Amino acid sequence: MNFKRNIKINFDGGKLTSDSGLILYSEFDERIRFSRTVKDVFYVNDKINHREHKNEDILIQKIYQRISGYTTDDNSDELRYDQALTTILDKNALASQPITSRFNSKLDKENLKQFNKINELLLDKVCYGYSKSNNFGY
Repeated sequence: MNFKRNIKINFDGGKLTSDSGLILYSEFDERIRFSRTVKDVFYVNDKINHREHKNEDILIQKIYQRISGYTTDDNSDELRYDQALTTILDKNALASQPITSRFNSKLDKENLKQFNKINELLLDKVCYGYSKSNNFGY
């Protein structure tokens, strides 16, 4: 696997995380281009143009949080500076609980169609895009 160069594992008691298993999921994400697909397809129709956390990044953050066992938006504050999540998502700080909760209220029927499209594209990649060299053909 090709780990990001800025990830270092040590046992000296420095910056700690209990979510280091997410590194493997991150590799899978990169392999099937999950986050890239979300960023290409997902869009929330709101009028705010300048923001610290883009809607597609909040969606990806929420997915990673749930994969790691944090199932509520309240966990966003606790994870805001988590070493594993901030490294994987390439952020200095993650979106806070108020931001993730406001995000939920912005979703509409069009977003459901986008989720279906993302699912369809990912299924196509996994089911039909796998080449003989064990890499996805994209």
